[in-house]
Amino acid sequence: SPFNCFLLLLGVETLSLRLERHAYNTKRVVEFLSSHPQVAKVNHPSLPEHPDHALYERYFPNGGASIFTIEIKGGRIYAHSALNDTLDANGPITISGGLMVATSAAPHPESAFDADTSQPDTFKVLGGTFVGLGYHNNSPSLTGSTQNSVAVTNGRNLAVPAGLWTLRDASGKAVFAYDIPFAASYFTVSSPLIADGGSYTVVTGGTLGPVGEDFHGMAIEPSTHTGGTAGTTFTVTQRLTSLGVPFQWPAGGPDAPVPTEPQGPPPALTPVIEGPVVETFGDT
Repeated sequence: SPFNCFLLLLGVETLSLRLERHAYNTKRVVEFLSSHPQVAKVNHPSLPEHPDHALYERYFPNGGASIFTIEIKGGRIYAHSALNDTLDANGPITISGGLMVATSAAPHPESAFDADTSQPDTFKVLGGTFVGLGYHNNSPSLTGSTQNSVAVTNGRNLAVPAGLWTLRDASGKAVFAYDIPFAASYFTVSSPLIADGGSYTVVTGGTLGPVGEDFHGMAIEPSTHTGGTAGTTFTVTQRLTSLGVPFQWPAGGPDAPVPTEPQGPPPALTPVIEGPVVETFGDT
């Protein structure tokens, strides 16, 4: 249509400048992250240590490739999304240590953890303590993971209510506790305290004792827990323990409409890593 042609031509007029800004912004951010103490590795061909650096310089003399990935050292990560996947790898996700709280209040099919499931062992849990809350999550691998995880689902319903969610061991000690900020349909947690062969009970509500520190609702060192409503009791027999009704996409696939979706107000945003000022133009 004439209007579509108008929009196409309008975009073409600034295409060269927008691509230039893409390359410039990428270079600035990649250089900053490469020297950041909380970043273990940056994967981008502009860096001399990248295996395709020579090809990059040959075929992209003016810069290019605005997509890159990073590997973060053991530390603390808090991430929230109201519109999209919170952690979208488009490839493998490996969590090896530190603390992480990832929440997504976005409608389906978005999630807290989105790994490329076309390859085996794309979501590996090797260590750390984390929670992922959203409409849907990719599940940690049974074979590639070395630490135990628990996933709570109930189909596509908002079955994980807001409020305190605690795992208590057979002695009544709290090994994991998180104050869920909003109802969701998929909830994934992992901690080195969830031991092989251990017996645990899910308890909602109640009162926590000393927690050491509260990291965006997740207790860093949970100890005692009293009261609350006891739910499912389970024994860890494999790397991923799934509780509730298995998640299934609607008949029309991930993009089909569903009657219920997580709705939660996004919490106050706090910058974790401050970076360089980059130039923008148009939609970049």
